[in-house]
Amino acid sequence: MTEVTVRRRGERCALTLEGHATGQPAVCAALSALVCALAGYVGPRAVRVYQWELAPGRARLEFAGGAQCAAAWELVCEGLEQISRQWPETVLFREG
Repeated sequence: MTEVTVRRRGERCALTLEGHATGQPAVCAALSALVCALAGYVGPRAVRVYQWELAPGRARLEFAGGAQCAAAWELVCEGLEQISRQWPETVLFREG
């Protein structure tokens, strides 16, 4: 199971993914694609980076970057939440 945690405080955005969507390679690929797209977009635009880790089975991104970065983060969070609704046995989505 992949556990997704997202939180936002002001301009500071964070998301953490832990684990694998075992038995569902398409789900794993979808999660990875969203997170990698966010990292690729935010990386050069972030004003401040607090955490930045992308590794197999784990992603931790925490950054501040203004309205554009926050909008990208919100879009990715919406995608992650939709995936968790479709495959609740494989993805657990939490805010906080």
